Amino acid sequence: MSNLTKPSPTPSRAAPPLRIALWGNFGTLNFGNECTLAAAIYNLRERLPHAELVCVCSNPADTTLRHGIKSVAIRASGESQYTQLPRVLRQLTHIFAEAAGWIRAYRIARKFDALIITGTGILTDHGEGILGFPYELCKWSLLTKLCRGKLLFASVGVESITRPLAQTFFKCALRIADFRCFRDEHSRERMRQIGFSSGADSIYPDLAFSLPNTMPGHQTSTVAGRRVVAVGLYNYRHRGENGGEDLAAYNGYLEWLGRFIAWLFEHDYAVRIVIGDGAYDEAIRSDLRARLQAQNSSLLASPFFSDACAQSFEEVVNQLASTDIVVATRYHNVLLALLMGRPVVSISYEGKNEALMAGMGLAPYCQSLDDFNFDKLIQQFTELEKNAASMRLSISETAHKYREQLDAEYKLMVRIMCGAVPSG
Repeated sequence: MSNLTKPSPTPSRAAPPLRIALWGNFGTLNFGNECTLAAAIYNLRERLPHAELVCVCSNPADTTLRHGIKSVAIRASGESQYTQLPRVLRQLTHIFAEAAGWIRAYRIARKFDALIITGTGILTDHGEGILGFPYELCKWSLLTKLCRGKLLFASVGVESITRPLAQTFFKCALRIADFRCFRDEHSRERMRQIGFSSGADSIYPDLAFSLPNTMPGHQTSTVAGRRVVAVGLYNYRHRGENGGEDLAAYNGYLEWLGRFIAWLFEHDYAVRIVIGDGAYDEAIRSDLRARLQAQNSSLLASPFFSDACAQSFEEVVNQLASTDIVVATRYHNVLLALLMGRPVVSISYEGKNEALMAGMGLAPYCQSLDDFNFDKLIQQFTELEKNAASMRLSISETAHKYREQLDAEYKLMVRIMCGAVPSG
């Protein structure tokens, strides 16, 4: 009988934590984008507490400061310093810079196990050049798959995509994804219109509905006995900076805002001005203040009027929490109000607002900025307040349902990232 003993099994090494990148236009003071990122970070940490999260974004310094995670830039910073060179040499410089950009992105992407396109209305070419977000999204998606990482599109929104090249970039990125879903039927239909077959793709609510379940609920929000109405601002027609029709439309926008605020005061409401984008809406607030000053100088000094600008989405939440009814334009101002059970009138600039409101059973309380009717707004507001109590209950129930649906989406994404279910 051999006196050799069976060797002890070698202890298996624990699998390294997942390295997950969250990709999007973050760090640019758009509070809607920031609350979406915050929701994704919170939920991934709840489900994968040991995962390493990194954000690939527009402004890494701001993102790290706000969200406490390591961040890298989508593109290397710095503009070309060779603007005085002949055209041919400038073009060669750009080609070399793009090649360096691909190498840089590859070196970053190969460190990730998964890249998540984190909600928002990122699928659009509005205001983008040829090498803007459509191109960058396609580049990072291709490199992620080349490095054998998982590519996931989580509750993404789709807005206007008019350039054929941008359409090609988006369709390429979506086709190679391991998982994709849209935040509403409106977004899925937009992709179908540009020739992308998305009928089998799932629809899950906007990720912001999965913010921590500690959002302020309804409370009596009175100022010296007056109910408080939030009025949201928006950079409509880019403040009319292009002149002509845009300037006339923007001045009309300021006019009806002033009329509505005056109407609210006449009917004994308090007014809370709310912004949704720190980079653009401060200028709108200044323009509105000038309009109100000319209209009624005592209004700005009233204890029933407040318009301090928020510096974060958390401050937007706190401001909305102190109101009873919301009249807003920016998508995530509408969404955050609904998440807290506030009845909303949406004066929208894009079909995503109508899709969001319809899902909440509030389709009758929408109208478009371009076809705005003041008398209709007063009618909508009056009816909304009359039915506010029952609407709050219905809105809260739907928000809870959305949270449950998003829980299922996160679970599915985690299983895909961990290799528990086939991708695709």
